[in-house]
Amino acid sequence: MMFNQKGVTLIANSVHNTSRLFKISKFLTEKGRIGQLTVIGFWNEGLALEEDYTPNVHIERRKSLKQKLPNTRIAMLSKFLTAISIVPFFTGIFFSCLRKKPEVIYCHDVVMLPIALFVKLFNGATIIYMPHELETEETGSGKVMNLFLKIFEKTGMKFIKHTTVVSPGIQHWYQNKYKTDKVSLIRNIPDFDNQKQSINKKLRPKLGLSSSDIVFIYQGLIENSRGVIEVATTFSMLKDRKKHLVFMGYGPATNTIVDFASKFVNIHYIPAVDPKDICDYTSDADIGVLFIANEISVSYKYSLPNKYFEYVKSGIPILISDNLISIKEEINHHNTGWSIVPTIAALHTSLENINSKDIWEVKQNVNLANVIYNWEKEVSILLNF
Repeated sequence: MMFNQKGVTLIANSVHNTSRLFKISKFLTEKGRIGQLTVIGFWNEGLALEEDYTPNVHIERRKSLKQKLPNTRIAMLSKFLTAISIVPFFTGIFFSCLRKKPEVIYCHDVVMLPIALFVKLFNGATIIYMPHELETEETGSGKVMNLFLKIFEKTGMKFIKHTTVVSPGIQHWYQNKYKTDKVSLIRNIPDFDNQKQSINKKLRPKLGLSSSDIVFIYQGLIENSRGVIEVATTFSMLKDRKKHLVFMGYGPATNTIVDFASKFVNIHYIPAVDPKDICDYTSDADIGVLFIANEISVSYKYSLPNKYFEYVKSGIPILISDNLISIKEEINHHNTGWSIVPTIAALHTSLENINSKDIWEVKQNVNLANVIYNWEKEVSILLNF
């Protein structure tokens, strides 16, 4: 395997809060696999068009035609501008990528895959495909878009050197769908020191909670599809008001959660904190929560999100609904929490029954898993291709 090659990363977002991409980019350049890496993504208001993440990782954000024109409140005109922006926008990304003469392209999204394929056609670059989820199986994209995404991916798999995914469930899905063994697992383990446990506990002092309170925490995107309303409603019905629920994050359902917090003494809301402070807050809770009672997509069913590993790395177990198959498998393998059937009744029963002794026992397993989970070991497979 050659080292110090020139690389380009393609991603369909603003290259801002993209921890997985940053961790991988840092690893590839620090280990010398890539000498100079350019990350190409989309520009958003308030972000620089170009900036250096590290001396060896440069970020380039591209503006669409619509973003270059004055804003309009006319819905039809806005949709028209969006439609006519697509081709020149992606063409611009293609030429920008081609000018950099990459030897390796790390493609993080299926929508960017056609660009990677065309660049490969012109200069023979190696393509490493690194989807963060099962994009072709998401329910929110629409049938027509999903059809195009499936065509892009099926075509692209023939020309990709290797694919990396975030969970065993997604790995098996790709292996079975495309009849290939060129799919590796890189779980999204936080890049913390293995033994790190926060000594600056911030959650309970901020909320005025005592050490005898049992504190559950949900961190991340606060939206209805993540089950936050069902979880908040269940906590509002608990007889034991010493069991508290803390939401930490932001999203479209934030106002609803703030309303719950204003009405119930055992429900609290904290805005999203700086990533470097997450462990200080999360480690001061007792149990992480990720419970979804409604129907979920195949993509979400097989997801293995950051928050599972962030809970474990913060030293706390996790309570989940068992329709989250990949997380359930991790929990069962390491005994790092509890999985229950995805009904409000089951959640209510579990919350009423969990006690401090249960939590202490499971935390011993969490501490063992905390040593096993290691980002550098996980990502080192990228040095092989």
